[in-house]
Amino acid sequence: MSDGPSNLLRYYAAIFAAVVIVGLGLLVYNVANHALHQTPKTAVTTNVVGVNALSPTESQVTATVHSEATTTSSVSCLIGIEMPSTPLAYPSRVSIELQPGETKTITVTRTLLHPYAAQVQVQDVALVCT
Repeated sequence: MSDGPSNLLRYYAAIFAAVVIVGLGLLVYNVANHALHQTPKTAVTTNVVGVNALSPTESQVTATVHSEATTTSSVSCLIGIEMPSTPLAYPSRVSIELQPGETKTITVTRTLLHPYAAQVQVQDVALVCT
């Protein structure tokens, strides 16, 4: 009768070891899968070309995005205006497709909370593309 508890303990230890091995296997699989399926970063250069006041509260921002990638890339850009009197809020998102070496012009109209559109300058534009 003394074999019963020790056999039961062996079974529990075997089940625990199997769960640990399966868990570690899943962890290794997920890490490898994540590493192998990363999308490459798109090499782009950006330049804010100009800012025009359309009305007291609307500014039109024009920028260029140039692809330095070797393949066709899907590029997502965020464009906003940040001034001391107008904090950056809810930038516009623009998605474009770029061929290798291609340059595209983006034009976005931004509405400001206050009538400062005539004061917006190129350096007040926040532009980020990935």
